[in-house]
Amino acid sequence: MAISTVASQMGITASPIAAAAAVVLATATDNNLDISLINVLVVTIPATFIGMLAAATWSLRRGKDLDKDAAYLERMKDPEFAQEAAGASAENKDTEVGPGGRRGLFIFLLGILCVIMVALTSKRVLPAGVGMSVAIQFLMLSVGAFILLFTKVKPKDIVHSSVFTAGMVAVITIFGIAWLSDTIIGHHKEYIISMVSSMVDHYPGHLPLPCSSSPYSSRVRPRF
Repeated sequence: MAISTVASQMGITASPIAAAAAVVLATATDNNLDISLINVLVVTIPATFIGMLAAATWSLRRGKDLDKDAAYLERMKDPEFAQEAAGASAENKDTEVGPGGRRGLFIFLLGILCVIMVALTSKRVLPAGVGMSVAIQFLMLSVGAFILLFTKVKPKDIVHSSVFTAGMVAVITIFGIAWLSDTIIGHHKEYIISMVSSMVDHYPGHLPLPCSSSPYSSRVRPRF
């Protein structure tokens, strides 16, 4: 159970439609590096697969089964916890995948296959000025539209789903933090660079440490 959570995240990382792959491709394009999606997948897929096999093997010898775990059995004596555990198990057992879900999964897999095929022939099929990262975004947006059309999912149900709500909260939070930090650092960029450069010149060993821990920082304080 513990490794399955990590494995799901590693699966996202190794996916050809992952945001990480798009960022790598965009960065490579900006720096004139000849890195394709296939180059990225050749590294990410074997690395995550081998890592998950090692972690799963280690996890098999760690801990006890729930029916033999004294801490879990002790918590099950709490009626509220036992009711929540029973409710979660019943909910998982009652969940059935309908024909719409199967069609959606099939379209999604076709989309991933399409992305891989475009990556293999990107120099021939993509117009000038369109990078692979942009192509991934347009292709998967199209896949999302096809899923809505062929599975007859109601858009309002998506908006009210827990996954959509959690995802939008995460997006807004992350972009808010990034925007705030970029605004502050961007405005004081020259001062920060000059201060850090002077500190590193005088005390190179303090580079990995926060500025406040440096003896040089006691004489140089930021004035925002």
